Amino acid sequence: MENDERLKLYSAYAETSRKWTSTMDSKGTFFSAMNAGILAFLWGSVKIDQWCGAERWFGFAATASSLFALAAAILVITPRERLSLLVGKKSPWTSSYKPLSFYSYIAKSYGKDGLKELVRDVRGLDTEAFAYEALEQHFTVSLVIQRKSNWVFRSAFFTFVSVSFVGVALLVKLSMQG
Repeated sequence: MENDERLKLYSAYAETSRKWTSTMDSKGTFFSAMNAGILAFLWGSVKIDQWCGAERWFGFAATASSLFALAAAILVITPRERLSLLVGKKSPWTSSYKPLSFYSYIAKSYGKDGLKELVRDVRGLDTEAFAYEALEQHFTVSLVIQRKSNWVFRSAFFTFVSVSFVGVALLVKLSMQG
C-alpha cells in the first residue's frame, strides 16, 4: 500500500473514531440530564426528605444511585486537555509523541504566537509521517472512546438502579396510603 493510500485510510479511521467520541459525549449528556431530572423529581417534586419509613430509605438509595450515575456521566463529557489524561500517564510513547492533531498540544506547545513554528513543523512532515499521525490519532481517540464507553456503562447501570429505587419508593408510598 502506498503512503497516499495509507493517509486516506488512516484519516478515515480517525474521522470514524471522532464520530464515536461525539456519540459517547451525547450519551453522557443524556445521562447527566436524566439524573439531574431524577434528583429534581425526588427532592423538588415529591420531597422525599419529608417521607417516613421504607419509602424514604428507597428514595435515599435512589438519590445515591443517581448521584453516582451523574458523576459517571460528567466524567464522560469532561474535557481532557493532556495526552496523559487521555491514554494514561504510564504510556511510554506519550513523552516523545507530538500530537499535531490534538488541540491542547497545539495550544500549549506553540501558543498564540507560534503559527510559524507550527507551519514549519507540519511542512517538515512527509506523506508517511502524516499517515502515521492519522493512525496515532485513531489509536489515541480509540482509547478515549473506550474510557468514555466504560463511564457511559457505569452511568447507565446506576441510572437503572436509581429508577428502580424510585419505582419501589413510590410503590411503597402508595401502598402505605391505600
